[in-house]
Amino acid sequence: MFNVAILLKIIGLLFILSCEEDKEPDLVSNKFDYERGRRLYMSNGCPVCHGNEGRGDGRIASSLNPPPLDFRDLASYKKGAELEQIAQTIEVGITGSSMPGFAHLTENDRIDIAKFILSLKQIPD
Repeated sequence: MFNVAILLKIIGLLFILSCEEDKEPDLVSNKFDYERGRRLYMSNGCPVCHGNEGRGDGRIASSLNPPPLDFRDLASYKKGAELEQIAQTIEVGITGSSMPGFAHLTENDRIDIAKFILSLKQIPD
């Protein structure tokens, strides 16, 4: 009987721990996500339009109409500047612009790129 009581307590404790609320991760302090997001940003061609630092000054930016977004200007985000909104924009693109969708990327990839994009607003001129 003693073993059953211990087992029930352990199960109860595991249940309580599994109900704990997930905390939203800090967007920039998670170095792994930042570095991974940066690599994904670079390897998927984002700098060609947006530039290495997300200023909208990429190699072909001057030939695009409308011009690529400067990620430091949160007010100009057409579909919102929250993490989930940026990840969604990466997935589906922006109609009427040169911004394609990247639906082939996993959700985690898109979120890590979005975290990297949000970190760019902190880079001074």
